[in-house]
Amino acid sequence: MKIFACFFFLVLVGCVGLAGYKKVALEPPEAGLVERLSNLAEFVRSYEISSELAKALASAGVIPSVESYGLRGILEEQWPSLARS
Repeated sequence: MKIFACFFFLVLVGCVGLAGYKKVALEPPEAGLVERLSNLAEFVRSYEISSELAKALASAGVIPSVESYGLRGILEEQWPSLARS
């Protein structure tokens, strides 16, 4: 997941001009933050990846294996519902 997050961050910095936020975005979260947020279903759906995405990334060689990732992320067919949230 860290590889995907870093890639996403680099895309945002390049496309949206968020270079001023680079230092803050690359700092690790405070201790226990992810664990506390993992109690919220919406956080889990956005933080983790779906098993279908993990399989695609693993087969493309982007991630080493699907076992090392949380697989409860939102499915592609659910993406349009995020715009209505």
